[in-house]
Order: sequence, then C-alpha cells, then structure tokens
Amino acid sequence: MEPTASATKFRGFALAGLSVLGFSLVIPLPGPEHGVIFAENLRNLLHVPLFAFVTLLLRFLQLSLPPRYRSPSVCVLAALLLAVASEVAQGFTGRNPAWGDFLADCGGILLGCVILPQGRSRRSAVARLAFLSAGCGMMLFAARPLLAEMQAAGEKREAFPQLWVAGSADGLWQAQGGTRLRVSGSGGGLDVQMAGGSYEGLRYTVPGGVVTEGFAGLLIEAENRGSPFELGIRMDGAGGSRWRGSVAVPRGRSEQLARWSAEPWDGRLVRVVLHTGEAQPARAFRLLGVRLLRETEAIVPDGP
Repeated sequence: MEPTASATKFRGFALAGLSVLGFSLVIPLPGPEHGVIFAENLRNLLHVPLFAFVTLLLRFLQLSLPPRYRSPSVCVLAALLLAVASEVAQGFTGRNPAWGDFLADCGGILLGCVILPQGRSRRSAVARLAFLSAGCGMMLFAARPLLAEMQAAGEKREAFPQLWVAGSADGLWQAQGGTRLRVSGSGGGLDVQMAGGSYEGLRYTVPGGVVTEGFAGLLIEAENRGSPFELGIRMDGAGGSRWRGSVAVPRGRSEQLARWSAEPWDGRLVRVVLHTGEAQPARAFRLLGVRLLRETEAIVPDGP
C-alpha cells in the first residue's frame, strides 16, 4: 500500500515538529530564580504532553513510509529511544538528566498511544485501557513534586506572616546551598545544619496573593546548643531591592527581633533568607518560630 496523500502532505510538518521538539529537549535552559522551584517542577511535568505529541508526530511520519515500518510498536520504540537519547544528551549540554523526567516521557508516550488508532477489537480496547492507566499513573508520579510545591505554597499563604510555627507542616522553608533542614521529631522545631560561609542558609518564598506591606520587624525564636553566632537576614522585594540585617543568637533558647523603620523593599516582599556570613563556620540550631511583626508589635521599650 502506498503512503496516503494526507500522510505525505504532513511528512514535512512531522519532521519539522520532531526537530524543534528534539532541540528543545537538549538545549540548556536558564534555571529558575533562586528559591522558586514551582516553574522547574511545572517544566518537568510538561514532558508528558510533549512526548504524547512526539508519539503522534512519529505516527504521522510512519504513515508516509512503506507498510513494513507502520507498526504502532515501531512508533512506540522510536519514541522511547528519543526519550533515552534526550536524557543522555542533557548530560552534555548543561541540563540535568533525571529518572523523573524519563518517567514523564514514558507517561506521555503511553498517553499518546491511547490516541493512536488501535482498531475496534476487544483486544485493542483492553490495550488502550492499559495504556491509559499506565500513562496516567506515570503522569501522577511525575506531578508529585509540583503538587507538593503547590501544597507548600498554600500552607505559606495560610500561615503568613507566621513564617514558621513549631509543629507545622514541612516545606515552608527550603535549604540554600549546602544547608540541610529536618523537622524535629521532638518539640516540632526545624533542625537547621548550616553550611559554612558564602551566605548559606534557608529561604522562605512568599506566595502571591498575600499582603506584605506594613511590617516593621522579624521575630526569630531559636534554640542554640552550640556557641553564640550571628544570624544574617535578607529581605528581597519584587522590585529588586533588598534589606539586610542580623541578630545575635546566644546559647540556649532565645527570641531575637530585627526591626526596620520604614518599608525597606520596593513593592511586594517576595523572599526572606536566613543565612550565615561569608566567612562564618558551619552552624547547627533549631528554629522554633519566625514571624513578621506589624509596626505596633515591633516596638520594644527602651530601658528597664
């Protein structure tokens, strides 16, 4: 059987589409802004519809080839080889190959198979249902990081301006650099193992839809079992402005207040970062509470 006229017509479209998609899978992409992993997780999930489309384009291309190359299994195998090749190539172009991305690729291929013609037999219907189930399962697995980040953003929105409460859910703060974070089993605090120097620490990304104006102080409650140290604070505004401050964290349990006299950032507050200084050694402490204070709350009487 000769290739159909419509298949031949779309051959160029399929080749062009596959070339563009293949190029987009391996070219280096700018990383997300520091602390904003939502965009990265969404980008990884887009592998599912991308490879569903790749599978359909390969099928279009198949229909323009001789009959012996038109088996759907050949189309699926070619899509899988392209998925493997793209992940391997990413290791040479500055991107990070990941099993999660490959599973998302496979999920897209399986969902693409659901759309491909399978005939009307009972066996074809069972195969289509199996492809759909497996593809949806892989898509849900690939979506887990994005769903977790959306849940964390919801928790941030509800907790704001209480940025950390002992016993609250994990995910409100994220490690920066070599710092390690772990929710403590006793007391509900956040155990922080800061890396040394280079302003390593932890960050809180403020979600959209919350009012960030009118605050005048940051109250930090911590438990320090080591020697006293200085904890740096950085507040980032949407306009690129920054306010920097610090509090001295003594040994034992304490509350420290950092204050500012006027709104130190342009527009909306987008990020709060707690960090060590450039030359400070590694530090370990337990974060028990972080809260932004309104102007009336941030007043501390002078003298006894």
